[in-house]
Amino acid sequence: YKYGGVMYSGTNARAYSMGLHKETLEGRESGIQVSGVNDAGNSVTQTISAQEYYGALANISAVQTYNADFIKMRSLTLSYTVPGTVLRNKVQGITLSLVGRNLFYIKKSTPNIDPEANYSNGFSFGLEYASLPGTRSYGLNLNVQF
Repeated sequence: YKYGGVMYSGTNARAYSMGLHKETLEGRESGIQVSGVNDAGNSVTQTISAQEYYGALANISAVQTYNADFIKMRSLTLSYTVPGTVLRNKVQGITLSLVGRNLFYIKKSTPNIDPEANYSNGFSFGLEYASLPGTRSYGLNLNVQF
């Protein structure tokens, strides 16, 4: 697990700007009503296109900044050992194991991205852009003791 930290997702920002994030579905047909204050200090409400609205949100903003906490099932091993007495002492024992790595997240706050992703291999913690997901792997181990 990891507790603490904040992460900015360039992948989600790009998805917002291109209209590919599921949250950009709202307002595509009718536009989005926004409220604000004009230069004269008067309250103004107007409807703008979804493209204009979500394109503005695609700039660095709190919308693509996430809590970086996560709990992950990183590795799981199930083993069975056959003792040497069962094998008539020709070998001391055989252990057969099923191994899985990067199996699933129990909890994460970063939609569409891996919370362990980084922008580069350097010191860019908290920045993510176009990262590949972690690889899930399964294996079978056989250990024979002579």
